[in-house]
Amino acid sequence: MFNQLSKFQGFMLACAFLFLSGCEEQKAPNVKILSEQEASDLWKRAESHAPVGELVVRKHRGDGGTIKTATQVYRLKMQAGKPGVSVAASCSGSCKLTPGGTFDDCKTSGCEPSGNSCTPLSCSGTCQLSNSCTPPIIIVFAP
Repeated sequence: MFNQLSKFQGFMLACAFLFLSGCEEQKAPNVKILSEQEASDLWKRAESHAPVGELVVRKHRGDGGTIKTATQVYRLKMQAGKPGVSVAASCSGSCKLTPGGTFDDCKTSGCEPSGNSCTPLSCSGTCQLSNSCTPPIIIVFAP
């Protein structure tokens, strides 16, 4: 279920971007969810990267625990003067409630995009780690 949620999260992120981007009639942006290998290759070709906007963090109640997702948009400056690209990196992980634990007392930290990787997820309070923070889902937005 956790992997399906991550794919769904990526799909919803792409849909939200298209809805909010105010696409031109003649030319809609090209949106693609990259495989881990494609994402690795893209980051290797980047000369530098910079975050765009604020980190978006969501905590959802899942099946017996808490699911944390964090998304950051980056602008990649490509090598050799090639046009830059915008990417969204989205990380997710989950914590399982301990017996008698409550959602409000389950605290999470980490599991946030850091360029082409994610920081580790930490669970405390009335929950424990159930799914480590996944490698980031990388979505490319190109004209």
